[in-house]
Amino acid sequence: MSKGTSGEYWTAPALPSRFKHDLLSRYIPKFGGMTGSPGGEVVHLDGYAGEGRHLNGESGSADRVLRVAAAHQGRGLVRWTCFFAERSADSFVQLETPVNEYRSRGADARAFHGDVHGLVDEVLAAAIGRPRGAVHPCQPTAGQ
Repeated sequence: MSKGTSGEYWTAPALPSRFKHDLLSRYIPKFGGMTGSPGGEVVHLDGYAGEGRHLNGESGSADRVLRVAAAHQGRGLVRWTCFFAERSADSFVQLETPVNEYRSRGADARAFHGDVHGLVDEVLAAAIGRPRGAVHPCQPTAGQ
């Protein structure tokens, strides 16, 4: 488990998470729009997905990405294929909730319990034939 993700981390986002989430909320829609181009596709990999949402209901990284992916797809702009890996069993159980919610609405979202290395082949297979730069890996931080 990443340092900072245990204990009370998932109760509510702390200041570093708020900065990260604000940045993601502004960056991810532009990334998808530019890289995928209208009618195109994007593959997104978050190798340290965490729980997806905080206990207070605020979106974590995975939920924010899924929201953008669903909005792009709903407007016919870009189709996202989202992969989320989480090593912690407890965090993975929580992560499945937002992933399953968005998947039930038609999003191509996949949660994987385990180390991100176990998901690389599947992500690369999904990216075959997509434009360069259309794979967006989230980098680990001190907490998601």
